[in-house]
Amino acid sequence: MNKARFALYFVHIAMGLAIMAPATRFAEIKEALGVEDAVFGYALALGSLGGIIGNALATKFIARLGTRRSLQTFGLGMILVATLMAFSFTIYFFALLSLLASASYGVLNAAYNTQGVEIEGYLKRSVLPGLHGAWNIGALATAFFANFVASFLSPQIHLLIVGIVAAVVLMYASVELLREDHVDDERGHFGKIPQSNYSLILFLSFGLALGMIAETSALDWSAIYLRENLGIALGLNSVGVTVLLVCKLVLLTLIGRWNDKHGHDVIVRRLGIIGAVGYMSLILLTSFLANDENWYGTTKLFLLTLMSFVVLAIGVAAIPAAYWLSAGKIPGMSTTRGIAIVGVAMAAVLLILRPLFAFIAGSIGIEFALALTGLTLMGSALMSKHLRPVSAL
Repeated sequence: MNKARFALYFVHIAMGLAIMAPATRFAEIKEALGVEDAVFGYALALGSLGGIIGNALATKFIARLGTRRSLQTFGLGMILVATLMAFSFTIYFFALLSLLASASYGVLNAAYNTQGVEIEGYLKRSVLPGLHGAWNIGALATAFFANFVASFLSPQIHLLIVGIVAAVVLMYASVELLREDHVDDERGHFGKIPQSNYSLILFLSFGLALGMIAETSALDWSAIYLRENLGIALGLNSVGVTVLLVCKLVLLTLIGRWNDKHGHDVIVRRLGIIGAVGYMSLILLTSFLANDENWYGTTKLFLLTLMSFVVLAIGVAAIPAAYWLSAGKIPGMSTTRGIAIVGVAMAAVLLILRPLFAFIAGSIGIEFALALTGLTLMGSALMSKHLRPVSAL
């Protein structure tokens, strides 16, 4: 079982490498496409529609292929699509890739969270935060790599290198994942959803989406925000992603023990409230100071912005693992089906929230759109009370 756990760590690392690589070069991709913030945001938001499709089909794919083969198949597809983003020649092609990437990730998410929940059940201790930490290791590695190569490597060569490395890690590690006869059987994969679960699914989906939009928006837009709104030099403008991921990784090494001691609902609520208030306050303060020419483009403004991403990391670190664990433990449903259904509903909420974010970014400003996600993070923290009934700890 420990072999499967470590293998799943490396699968998460591979996905973190591939998925975050395009985000570190979004500023250049957007510039090459010649589109405004709102249009670029709408193209990214189309990914939420892909998330609905991927999660809706996840149960069927996993029931047919199993979690291990689904991870291999859709993992390679995800890596290919992420690499092709650097080769986008029109915004329409970029939007299509965004949709395909999220659709692939919908199946991946159900598959590796199913494996994670099963491993956690066998070991009788918190495992998912560590797995999400492994994803952050991969994302962090690709962010550091971007910081180093952005000034002399084109986005195309950069993403091609990362894609090859991610594919090799994925295929090598996935050999040791749980076999299908060790993962929960197909009972509960299909059939009518118990009516008593409707409200729980709704709360879990909405709470997860509110937390995810705060993190996703920062990851998608931080490089653009630092470059265009604050005047930070190319290369340094991707440091915001790095700081967010480093802090989140450090926290994820601790959150498993905190969950075991206090319960994941308590940890999500406490950290989420701290992160929401601090992040929103610091983003608004940075926006105010950036209007002063004595602050614009300065190291002080840069450091203040990085502080806001530190606080955001505190708020979002515990959310994904806690909500996905709860989704995998919905009474009367298989692990895969619970995760997939919550994933569909979450993606549907994001399909509304991401275009709304793009509209606000285009009409009012990226900084105000980012600040408003502090409110969504607060909502996710307050909805954590619905995690306790399905806690596996």
